[in-house]
Amino acid sequence: MPSYSLGRRELRTGINYILLITDVYLDAKETTISIPELYRSESLVVSFLNSLHCQQTVDSTTLVHWAIKNELDAAFPSNC
Repeated sequence: MPSYSLGRRELRTGINYILLITDVYLDAKETTISIPELYRSESLVVSFLNSLHCQQTVDSTTLVHWAIKNELDAAFPSNC
């Protein structure tokens, strides 16, 4: 689900995945890869961007994806 977040968030202990994507992908009608699937592999990200390109979306899409391993204990659960 597209959302907007502002501010600082504490990372949970373990691997945290962060994905930033512009909203142009909403214009694509035939994208078969969902946003949560993009965390799985770089090849899915490439397929996703190629799919947008082939559909000739009217604007460019920016996608930034990375994983962070936090070995420290979190002060409190971030799902509160």
